[in-house]
Amino acid sequence: MPLSIPHKTNLDLILLLLECFINTHEKILRTAGGKITCQRCQSASKRTKSQCGRPASKGKFVCNFHGGKSTGPKTEAGKERSRIAHIKNSNFTQESSQLRNCALLELAHIENIIHTLKMTSASSSKGPRPKGYKKLNFQSSLSCVMGTSN
Repeated sequence: MPLSIPHKTNLDLILLLLECFINTHEKILRTAGGKITCQRCQSASKRTKSQCGRPASKGKFVCNFHGGKSTGPKTEAGKERSRIAHIKNSNFTQESSQLRNCALLELAHIENIIHTLKMTSASSSKGPRPKGYKKLNFQSSLSCVMGTSN
């Protein structure tokens, strides 16, 4: 009796089976005709999506090639280098993201001042404001200095 799945085409079924096949990782590796059993490396190729065929390092989930030998930085200088080099989002380190945010914050405040003083007739820039932005409200203090009232 053929397998029938409602509302599924043959192509959908093939893709589903391929996805199941690709996403399964063998956890145990048997070598020497089944005499030696060990943990299998859990890393997968980005290109072929196939699992690494090497045994994992003792007490680890990956082989030496995929980072099983790594113990992380031990000295304070090494930990500091790792913290500085740590990529948080995209290709930016935490420090470069903070510097960029400070610069964007300063530009947003300058734009606010320019629009408050009516130095331009252009509309405000679109999009979200940088983290920590609060619209400056110095209209009342500005009218006091210029001698005008609200």
